[in-house]
Amino acid sequence: MGVAVTSRLRLIAICLALLAAACGGRSADSDVDQSSGATGAARPSAVAPVSGAQTDNDLIVGDMSNSLQGFAKKAPKQLETLYRVLLRNSASPQLAKMPGENGPTRKLALQEVKMLSRADVYTGATTPLVETINEQVPLYRSVIIVTDGMESDNFYLKLQEAMVHLAEEGWGMWILLLSFPFDGNYHLEQPLNAEVQLPRMQACVQQKDPTWRVTPVQNASSRVLFSGERPLLLFVLDRDPERGRRLVGVLTKEIEAELRKPENVEISPLYLREYTMSSAEPETLGIQMLGDPSASTQALVTDPEDNGPIKKLLLRLSWRKPPGVIPQPFEEQWELRRVKNANWANLEIVPSRGDRNSPGNLSLTVDCQPTTMEWIKSFYTSRIVRDEQLSFRLGSVLQKPLKGWWDEWDAVTTWECPQKVFKLASLVERVSQAARDRLMKASPVEEHNLKLQIGTH
Repeated sequence: MGVAVTSRLRLIAICLALLAAACGGRSADSDVDQSSGATGAARPSAVAPVSGAQTDNDLIVGDMSNSLQGFAKKAPKQLETLYRVLLRNSASPQLAKMPGENGPTRKLALQEVKMLSRADVYTGATTPLVETINEQVPLYRSVIIVTDGMESDNFYLKLQEAMVHLAEEGWGMWILLLSFPFDGNYHLEQPLNAEVQLPRMQACVQQKDPTWRVTPVQNASSRVLFSGERPLLLFVLDRDPERGRRLVGVLTKEIEAELRKPENVEISPLYLREYTMSSAEPETLGIQMLGDPSASTQALVTDPEDNGPIKKLLLRLSWRKPPGVIPQPFEEQWELRRVKNANWANLEIVPSRGDRNSPGNLSLTVDCQPTTMEWIKSFYTSRIVRDEQLSFRLGSVLQKPLKGWWDEWDAVTTWECPQKVFKLASLVERVSQAARDRLMKASPVEEHNLKLQIGTH
């Protein structure tokens, strides 16, 4: 008797389904939502690589202006050691000095490296950083410039513009800072008001070290004598960012071993670890994701009769790449871009709560309650797949500027703090912002399209 009733019910269900189709009705599971939802940005094209060099040599430029004479006077051996570290870590080094007699630079023989430790050769009246970057950098595959960071005549904005141009082209650029003993002339880049400026300079340097001194120079209008420590900057520029990162890593370790640990920062092209959906963990019974969680299309298999129709799934996110070893001025954050919503799904962000191994997660709530037509179909099919999909994208974005050592070493005037670098933070910020803008145009995204299957067989 039970078998006969079941057969009659199945026959009635089939007849009802045929009748609905004949009347032009559309079943709930075949409806396609035509709304666009929260539209995500289109997948961008990859950025173009930097054009090739005219030579395979690596240019190593030493700033020979008189503002660096105090380094050679107080720390000649350390200065020579620094240049030797740079030379031995280049496959094909070309040594040069800046300024040259008839241009921004002049080539030197490698054996002349010892000359760079002599105070009497630091006599240059200018520091043509901008000309060196504009004229020499495009010729080489990589360039290292050793300087105190002060562009002649205080044209720091021109230095920023020259480096921004390289960032927009995709060059790899890093700044290393190494504090060296110094005893010599410090140029103020403006007339000295001894009564006002000297006490403020002395107060600034003695906050760092009470033994450091600033003293006036008789009949000098825009310089003083400074005894203490000043920072040397290494601008490392490379057409190949990965090669440049390896070089900066090696230089950092070897300089630390030979001298002291330098600070470093990447200002272009910047680094993305990128995000991926690594796993899908059921938080209720009767739901499972089929296939690779990082794939673009997945099916959610649900059973509404197993603990009810409301299901929950935790979508765990993780990084695709290991962390970078060189700091950068931005913090990478993940971004959820909702492309197409579905009536059966609700997607929410779950903070990571301090878990260093995860940037955060997504909580997916699924309502797999069958519609009337799906209930009818369940009599003659074991599973139902809805046409309505949930679509979203996971992206990486650099949007939160970070404070770093470049802020601690930054000076807002050219004269007050000889142990700092004028407008260093501004240089890092402006160049890295240009690199960030370029990188975000091709920010990688991981697309996910989730289909709902009702029934497990």
